Amino acid sequence: MQSDNSCRKLVENNHLGIIADSLEEATEKIRNMSEEEYNGYVESIHRISPLIKENYFTKKVLIDGVYTL
Repeated sequence: MQSDNSCRKLVENNHLGIIADSLEEATEKIRNMSEEEYNGYVESIHRISPLIKENYFTKKVLIDGVYTL
């Protein structure tokens, strides 16, 4: 994922994974990741996955768009 990607804030704010600008950078971050950090990502993903599965974020953007009209 490039660091200027629109999903960056979602990933960072919810501790869902790493942000890397290259495969080499991603590989290095994964190699240096502790088990505790990995488990934190797993917990965060389990917490947010129901929202993604139910399209919460898409619905929110659409609703917000309607109210700004």
